[in-house]
Amino acid sequence: MNQSYEHAGKPLTLKIARELVIEMFSGETGVQKKELKRVVDEMHIKRGGSLSTNEMHPVSAALSVMKKQGLANNPSRGEWSIFSTPSAPPKNLFDADAVRTLGKGKNSVCLCYYPAYRCLAESEGKEFWACKIGSVETQAPSEMPELLELRLVLRTDDAENLEQLLHNILRFRGKQIAEAPGKEWFMTSPSEVEDIYKNIMENVS
Repeated sequence: MNQSYEHAGKPLTLKIARELVIEMFSGETGVQKKELKRVVDEMHIKRGGSLSTNEMHPVSAALSVMKKQGLANNPSRGEWSIFSTPSAPPKNLFDADAVRTLGKGKNSVCLCYYPAYRCLAESEGKEFWACKIGSVETQAPSEMPELLELRLVLRTDDAENLEQLLHNILRFRGKQIAEAPGKEWFMTSPSEVEDIYKNIMENVS
């Protein structure tokens, strides 16, 4: 194991992939994504790291985030340009002020997601991405390369019932992610869940 490598012994993550992409491809244009993945995987393993077991390759997630930050661009499908400095001022895409709180009550049901999932969905023109929906107690960050972002807080006096209703409706729509750990991950968005919540409130009032 390479003791001088900061990430020796660690699986490849979004953060590590971003660092390696910048280190090895800064200033290059027209690089195929598959080549970026291959080189990053090989270099990380050579230095003592291990491959990621995530469904989404960390390089794909890193490129999506870098594109939003002005550090990369893909003018043609599958080909990427990597910049040494941002080509545009970085944007704060996930401002804490963007958290929406609806309803009243002593408890809450929250919607969170990993920013990389949203970035990837937006870069591919998709409307939905993996979101976790649960009570406040279930939202503690897990061992992932980035923290969960809180984006929707639904206040209620009966969090268990509201959570179950939201889950049931999303499950009926075929949105539950079966391979995800636990039963709280759905392919949805804050706006879709907000609409479901409003419909629920209209029917119970």
